[in-house]
Amino acid sequence: MNGISLKGFVLVAGLALVNTGLLSAQTQVGTTAVSFLEVPAGARSLGMGEAYVSVADEISALYWNPAGITASKSNQVTFETTEWFADTRISYTGALIRRGDHYFGANLYLFDGGEMDVTTLTYPDGTGEEFTVQDISLGLSYARRLTDDFSVGGTLKMLQSRIWRMRANSLALDMGFQYKTPFKGLNLGFSISNFGGEMRLEGDNTFVRVDLDPQGAGNNDGIPANLALKSWDLPLIFRLGVNYEMVKTLDHKWLIATD
Repeated sequence: MNGISLKGFVLVAGLALVNTGLLSAQTQVGTTAVSFLEVPAGARSLGMGEAYVSVADEISALYWNPAGITASKSNQVTFETTEWFADTRISYTGALIRRGDHYFGANLYLFDGGEMDVTTLTYPDGTGEEFTVQDISLGLSYARRLTDDFSVGGTLKMLQSRIWRMRANSLALDMGFQYKTPFKGLNLGFSISNFGGEMRLEGDNTFVRVDLDPQGAGNNDGIPANLALKSWDLPLIFRLGVNYEMVKTLDHKWLIATD
């Protein structure tokens, strides 16, 4: 059976650590597909300690809370790329268009694991082949302001995970709202991310030949078979947050936020 190099092991272990760090209350750590979706997008949100679901008011809201794009005053585009551990890379691209009271967005989130050597029990140093690990999320968003104080939004996402000649696909939905409370400066936000079905890898890398009776002689020792793979849940994320504007002037704003 094909093995995974040290780089591949570090890659899998790192994604498991992402689950631990971002969802500390989660008990089944490392048991979801496309775990890169838990890695935040947007420099401002990271600078605020990820307390952003009620604050998001620009294009990065496509990741945090699609309702937040209704606070944008103009069309926007963003490009981000991060050199991650073990020569991996995460890239995020988004676009936002406003048409009257309607807001439309699209975003592409990509995890690229780079190239790794294919190893087997017979060739532990490599067969000369290379394979890649790549996860993709493509989302289309729509949001609108129902009142001056209440906004809602949603994103439909197509997800794909690829490892060598194996692929898994699924659809997911993000939903959220933001609300300006009657208390001046106090705002609420809520979102659900990655609500959807399970993912299971399919392809020819699970093809094997087995011997149903390895102790017997004269039988067929090369019966074609496929290994049965398990389905994995998406990394479902619930966010509830509040922020309060302590100071707001023409040039400065100071707020306290928590998720």
